[in-house]
Amino acid sequence: MKSKTLLPLLALGLTLCLTGCSREFDVDNGTGTGSNTGAATATTGSATPDYVSARCYLSATAPSSAPLTDAGICCCKGYGTPTTSNLSVPLRSRGIDVNGKTSVSDYVIVGVIERNTTYSYRAYAVNSHGTAYGATKTFTTK
Repeated sequence: MKSKTLLPLLALGLTLCLTGCSREFDVDNGTGTGSNTGAATATTGSATPDYVSARCYLSATAPSSAPLTDAGICCCKGYGTPTTSNLSVPLRSRGIDVNGKTSVSDYVIVGVIERNTTYSYRAYAVNSHGTAYGATKTFTTK
């Protein structure tokens, strides 16, 4: 049973180690897509790092006319602005289905990362109007 859980975490960690941070501009930093009133919002919470993982908190909201389809944390090694094209850990990785919901607050575990290393992370929320990102924050593993 442990090997079934460990394999996806190893794959996520390998992806993170190989991809580094995106240097792209910040699409919307939690404000949805500009003046689009149907856009989702994402708020990046705190992170509690350990040696090879971190618990990252987030909240996401969307209007009932355009509910959430996905939400989670995206992360990259070093300082930068992570996007969902970097390592992204959706809430569904913990068995939380956000599809059709208008609000969710929880955490994800970003696992199999390097010790004594700084990572940038931020929340993301997706609905039919696009992807919204929260503020970028950092944590350093032990």
